[in-house]
Amino acid sequence: MNASNSLLKYHKTAALSLSGKPHAEWQDRLLSQGITAWHDRTVLSPLTYLGYPICSSIAQRNVAFQKLYTMIQTAISIHSQRIVSIRGRSQLLSLRGLGTAFLNYRIFPRIFFALLSQPRANGGLGLLDPLKQQQALQWRWACPLLLDTMQSSLLSRYTVPSFPYLAYPLKWLYFSSSLPHPLCYFLFPSARSSYWFPHIPPVAQDYLNPFVLLLSCLSAFAPDIFDPGSIDEAINLSPPIHEICLPKLPTNHPDSSSFIPPDQLLGRPPGSKHLVVNDVFHYDAELQAFRVRLFLAPSARHLIVIKRLANMIISQKLRLQPFLRPFCFPCAVPLLDSSSPSTLRPLCRRLLISSPRRPHYSHSFSVPRGS
Repeated sequence: MNASNSLLKYHKTAALSLSGKPHAEWQDRLLSQGITAWHDRTVLSPLTYLGYPICSSIAQRNVAFQKLYTMIQTAISIHSQRIVSIRGRSQLLSLRGLGTAFLNYRIFPRIFFALLSQPRANGGLGLLDPLKQQQALQWRWACPLLLDTMQSSLLSRYTVPSFPYLAYPLKWLYFSSSLPHPLCYFLFPSARSSYWFPHIPPVAQDYLNPFVLLLSCLSAFAPDIFDPGSIDEAINLSPPIHEICLPKLPTNHPDSSSFIPPDQLLGRPPGSKHLVVNDVFHYDAELQAFRVRLFLAPSARHLIVIKRLANMIISQKLRLQPFLRPFCFPCAVPLLDSSSPSTLRPLCRRLLISSPRRPHYSHSFSVPRGS
């Protein structure tokens, strides 16, 4: 067999199991052709191809990382013995942890990585943060997904031929019968469970899931995407109930000492994790506002839990996020149309604009009761 004008050397060829599973039948066939090297997930070390480790298990990934770590650590030890200025050190290495230790060698007090990574104009060294660099690369994929959700004409400007191959597995892996869109998994932290998205891969297989990096990218670059100016009534009714609860109060708030975080209150009834806002609130067409459900059909799911949550909201034990408050007052948001389908366009637009966070708190708030 010819390859690049040279004979293929079977004794130097290694066969790789794409699924990672051992295949005795394939091993026997390859062995009969003189190919003795076989690699699957049972091997301790990863297969190296063109200098890149191909991992079939978490153990192999750990071995590859440890090898890279040791190589960088050895290089640091060599350069640490030389007389190099702190600015010169920043040009030798930009790896968090090891890089910080290298730059702070024989320096007291130590300089934090947050300061080292600041631009030189701000007093830093411009040290690259590997995590932020990785997230910036993932943003190239996040932007087309957000524009596609918005059905924006700007999507045509992104020349990403493989985008359809990314969108299809995203819609399948993150399909939910309760939430309106796969991106809800990325936008609503309390929805990241197999209850809402039954097809998501287990945590043990995160190293094979390309969307894990996309999740960290959207979480890192996302501003406070919920505010009264960017949310419509359809979105307000669709997220899990945890998303509308105020997580904390500022220390100077008069009720901060008696405030109980929603994780503690909602953790007691387990069924609360399986509720969306529409289970607890309903839209009043006459008042054009959201109202707490007080009377439910006997066949309603989690009936007791919903009544308990409704009482907590009315008594202000559970405080609502600022973005929901205008929708709970009559005529605060005129001309609401509860029949319109839920859309994530405002949230996606908010992500792309990336406006700064501006927390809002109020001293008192009451929710109109429903009928």
